[in-house]
Amino acid sequence: MKKLIIAMIIMLGSFGVANAKTIDYLVTGTPGGTAYDNAELFIPILEKETGYKFKKIIVDSTVGATIYLKTSKNPSIWIQNSLEHETPGNGLQASEDSWIGTGWGRAMAFCSNEGLQEAVAKLKAGKRLTFAVSNSYGQHLIDPLVTVTGTPMKFVPYGSSGKSLKGFVAGDTDMLFTNMPKAVSGVKKNGISCWANTGPTKILDMEPMAELFPDYKYNDIQTFTYLDSANMSKSDIAKLRMKWKNVLKSEAVSKHIEKKKLFHPSVYGDLSPKEWTAILDKAGKSWVGK
Repeated sequence: MKKLIIAMIIMLGSFGVANAKTIDYLVTGTPGGTAYDNAELFIPILEKETGYKFKKIIVDSTVGATIYLKTSKNPSIWIQNSLEHETPGNGLQASEDSWIGTGWGRAMAFCSNEGLQEAVAKLKAGKRLTFAVSNSYGQHLIDPLVTVTGTPMKFVPYGSSGKSLKGFVAGDTDMLFTNMPKAVSGVKKNGISCWANTGPTKILDMEPMAELFPDYKYNDIQTFTYLDSANMSKSDIAKLRMKWKNVLKSEAVSKHIEKKKLFHPSVYGDLSPKEWTAILDKAGKSWVGK
């Protein structure tokens, strides 16, 4: 009798798993990349919190996801970066109805070999300055600071953020403008000084650029990682939004945010879907100067 009861419990459990709602999880990258790593991070936690089954669909990019969703009617979710909004061929961007939750914000950092006061004085001194940057960062991001300070500034592009750090450390440029994880790496491994960030609060020794140069147009430029959806019912979106709060509280996500010195979405306030989609839209447009 005992064996029969155990067998029935196992059978019922298997039946529940087999009949769990299945949702496509679109992976906008390949193994080894950030998008794939995000899938590995979020899928197990989402399945645990929601009871849904998430089917991993490799679409390679947001453009690939755009193409996939033109024919698929399956309920789908994916992790998106606001930096990808303006990518040619990408048709994905959160709306007030599709947005599920923001994972984190990532600020940019200003670095050099000086401390904060000396660096700010250099920015205001009027002598031409060069910045090592990844080739994905356009000159338009620094030109408004030139207008504010009167100091000529030039971005010197490298093939990647890693190469720009190496170029700065080698003495090729006066300063470095880079993403937060690379800035943290530069501080810890190369001993550089990073003294300002474009986020809402101080990180390590990096003061908010908005406080140092409040009139600089891009003093708050960031990228946001968020969960978006398509072909989902209102009830499923409501459930996922509610469970997303627990996802962010999970140990794995909390450690990721802390390790990379990212901003938890709570730092930005208790925002509505409408307010978040406005922030995400602005973030995407700022990177291309819109």
